[in-house]
Amino acid sequence: MRTWITIVLAAMVVVVAAGTSPASDILIPGDPYPGEYRSSAASCKDNLHCIDHTLPSGFIADGEWDPVTQNVGFVTTGNTIVVRDGLCALQGETSITGTDFPGPVTRSFAWGIQSGDSWVGSWLVSGAPAPKIYHLDGTFNVLNSYSFMDTGTGLDMQCSGLAMDPDRGHLWAILRNNPAGTVSRFVELDVNVDPPVILQGPLDVPWPGGPSAISSAGLEYNSLDCTLLAVRQDVNNVGATALVVFQDVNPAGAGGVALLDECTIANTPCTGAGTGTNRPWGIALIEGQPSYGIFSDLNLAADCMAIEQPGDFHFISGPNISGQCALPVNPSTWGQVKSLYLR
Repeated sequence: MRTWITIVLAAMVVVVAAGTSPASDILIPGDPYPGEYRSSAASCKDNLHCIDHTLPSGFIADGEWDPVTQNVGFVTTGNTIVVRDGLCALQGETSITGTDFPGPVTRSFAWGIQSGDSWVGSWLVSGAPAPKIYHLDGTFNVLNSYSFMDTGTGLDMQCSGLAMDPDRGHLWAILRNNPAGTVSRFVELDVNVDPPVILQGPLDVPWPGGPSAISSAGLEYNSLDCTLLAVRQDVNNVGATALVVFQDVNPAGAGGVALLDECTIANTPCTGAGTGTNRPWGIALIEGQPSYGIFSDLNLAADCMAIEQPGDFHFISGPNISGQCALPVNPSTWGQVKSLYLR
């Protein structure tokens, strides 16, 4: 008989001191950062600096957590994969190799369902290859690439974020809302087959308050309650950033998504003068009891026209909300996670 453990997508990293609510403890020894639950009426907590990371070029974009190695991977726009553990300690930084590389402007990342494989997506940028989704092996070499430019779906597949549902082998993408001010879109792919098959999409992202100037950024899938966590940039065109949770209505691959809740990340809009500002981009959701995230932060000049080094990582908690899987997942086995991830 399957059992369901309710997971609250909210609390942050901490070793609990005497008298601290056990709801804030994610049971990672040695972590110094206190966390707390927050509702959509308040900011996401905690937006705490984790570590700086200097890149030779570009910036750190979308990420994802690997439930087997307990590491988080982030792709950079400079065609590398940065791997850190759940406390932000560096595990490695490796260049992507193979067909088209170096060259694509890679913006999105998800771990796969095989032996250490992963997926990245690119954007349409002058002088770079057309947008594709790339399947990488355990050493981040290209196994295959897929273009959905000519499928008649209206997709150009400029993926701002990728998120794997490892229990079912479904890869979610949130697409760049291009041009600015248009509606962001979700796409769900079945990657158990080659080439991947589009199960759903394009689906308009039901952002709270409607579309905004930049919108879609990092994406994650929470296997334990079948929710999607998206980073929304430039909320309502005022420079704020939010974490937004959506319910995967039917993980079998139908029914779309439903808005659950949001919370905002402290973020100073670019003003054209004075000190620079940060712009959260990607997120890696560490699933557990409860969950927390590590997000990548662009360091921008005050006019938003230049990316400054170093970039950095932060710990963050999301909205105080949990979803419910229409098709239950066994938390002790996670379906394919145990059978396909063993390595």
